[in-house]
Amino acid sequence: MNKKSKRVQEKCGFRYHHTLENVPCALPGVHIGDGAIIGANSVVGGDVLPYTIVVGNPAKVLRKRFDDELIDLMLRLKWWDKSIKEIDSLIPILTCSDLEKVRRELKARVGYNR
Repeated sequence: MNKKSKRVQEKCGFRYHHTLENVPCALPGVHIGDGAIIGANSVVGGDVLPYTIVVGNPAKVLRKRFDDELIDLMLRLKWWDKSIKEIDSLIPILTCSDLEKVRRELKARVGYNR
């Protein structure tokens, strides 16, 4: 990460699990939700919901990364607060392309009843 990207992350309160490319700009007071992706050179003027992809100037929602239930499961899991050992055990689940399998595994891990 270059110095400019690091300054933007610190100033705007981006956490390490956001994906930032070509230093997008978030205006003061904007909240970027967990797992959000901000497109290259985007200017974010409003809050971005968790696991949402926004692009452009001004930034507009392109789409959600997952459906609402899977987003809720990911937020409940809070993998970024886990120990390295726990994260290592989650990698096969979080990188699986079978989202129904991911959903089942996460429900079991977070005790999800809906």
